[in-house]
Amino acid sequence: MLKRIKEYYKQCKVQLIRFNRLSIKGSNYIKSFIFSILLTIIIFSPFMIIAYNVFSLYDPSTTTFKIMLFISMIVVLLFNGLASSLNVVLLKNYYPDNEDLKIIDSKDIFFVELLNPYMIIITVAIMVVIFVTT
Repeated sequence: MLKRIKEYYKQCKVQLIRFNRLSIKGSNYIKSFIFSILLTIIIFSPFMIIAYNVFSLYDPSTTTFKIMLFISMIVVLLFNGLASSLNVVLLKNYYPDNEDLKIIDSKDIFFVELLNPYMIIITVAIMVVIFVTT
């Protein structure tokens, strides 16, 4: 099972490299990026409101606070993946004639961005600092 996940991750990584090498320029690229971030904020805003309320209720030394922090860090990873995949979907709508863009699957981009090692390292480092200091 883990071997299949690694193979799928490698395939998705190829899709991300292909997406990064696209030469898409202009105002439509910027519009799709901003709109994907805004859509992701709208989708995650209920969780952000609930998380803010829970964080304001509990003391940082409680277990509930730490569990909520862990869930929030996972949501940050989901936010990153969803914003990137929405950007691909919007770019496909803005540039329907781009054949290289049609090949890229937004689910693959979501998976790679979800398991982005840099984001995971940053998330774990933030959690360790907060857990150690409380």
